[in-house]
Amino acid sequence: MNDVWLIAMDMDGTLLRTDQTMGEATKQAIQSLIAQGHIVAIATGRPPRAALAAYRELQLSTPLIALNGSYIQFSGHPDDVKTTHIDHSVLESISAAAIARGSRGMLAEFGSHCVIRQNEPPLLADKELERFFFMAVVSETPDSPTMYQPLDMAWSKNAFALLIQLPREQHAELMAWIESKWPQQIYTRSWRQPFDVIEIMSKQVNKATGLEAIRQRYGISPQHVMAFGDEMNDLEMFRYAAISVAMGNANPELAAHATAVTKDCNHDGIAYFLNTKFLPTRTLR
Repeated sequence: MNDVWLIAMDMDGTLLRTDQTMGEATKQAIQSLIAQGHIVAIATGRPPRAALAAYRELQLSTPLIALNGSYIQFSGHPDDVKTTHIDHSVLESISAAAIARGSRGMLAEFGSHCVIRQNEPPLLADKELERFFFMAVVSETPDSPTMYQPLDMAWSKNAFALLIQLPREQHAELMAWIESKWPQQIYTRSWRQPFDVIEIMSKQVNKATGLEAIRQRYGISPQHVMAFGDEMNDLEMFRYAAISVAMGNANPELAAHATAVTKDCNHDGIAYFLNTKFLPTRTLR
């Protein structure tokens, strides 16, 4: 498989446009590459259930990296997965510290569903932000209903990740406290404004560890790994990939680590770059 590429792409702000749709040119470029034998993987911070619609729209049976590497599906078979969890006792210690600092609520991710702890809605104050959060992160379906419990009820089992609502002025102090307590175990990330959310994950995984596991499974050369992204949870993936492509709408901090920059997500940036490299006769103008 010396000529085969592993091509990973983030979802929000990368594969998906700001209206949460996918451009036809992007779909066509991806499907053309799959037909050529390349491996296309979605690599997202979303839970697996929130990535399935895009996965199905692209007719993929190729790998899925979800929850920033905590969940890896190697093929189209739902049991062909590798997962990484955080112990519930660690989650509970962090949650208690967040509540003491003014958190209104938090979400623990279990893959098939999530659990939200809060005393009163809303989890996010802005209605539009909350709408996106519930669509992209909570992603409730009849088969995966969201569970709710009071803020003072402890977590009962291990989870993939924890999202904490917390006033932004408290982020740095809480993240420093977590780093001092679990320096080898826990990774924290403050979401870019306007979200006042801290993300808690295992430090053992990220999108790059997911790509490495997939690369080894498929026997692809390290020099044939390409990644598309727009936010700081794509940083490790950018450092890992031989070619890292920042979207035109990318966080400038991430773009500084890219080997190339393409058009923004609303103008089929993925298709523009893929067509230029693999399908030059179809390059977009």
